[in-house]
Amino acid sequence: MGTVHEQERYINPYTDFGFKKLFGTELNKDCSFEQAEIAKFTPKERQEYEESMKEYRDYYNTVETAHNNGHAEGLAKGRNEEKVENARKMKSLGLGVDIISQVTGLSPDEVNALTQGTVPL
Repeated sequence: MGTVHEQERYINPYTDFGFKKLFGTELNKDCSFEQAEIAKFTPKERQEYEESMKEYRDYYNTVETAHNNGHAEGLAKGRNEEKVENARKMKSLGLGVDIISQVTGLSPDEVNALTQGTVPL
């Protein structure tokens, strides 16, 4: 009976599950190795490591935020350009200013300015 309980308590390294649980996949091994290296740091090295990781994360988040903001601005500009182009096409087809304004979301003044070519994008 004792051996049954021992088998339930311990992971068998000879099974696929046991081997992966004990040694992990390649990704887990790399992560475990890195964690083991960090664990060996002196308190000063650990503090320097934590500070460098904080700086890295701050830098990464700053770049990511700038990228996302630039992407959003570019999309907004593209949508506005599309509205103006559609309004020009509708105006060339002879549609009224009120209909063009309603469809594109441009103000009537912006639609009227299309004929003068002064619509800001």
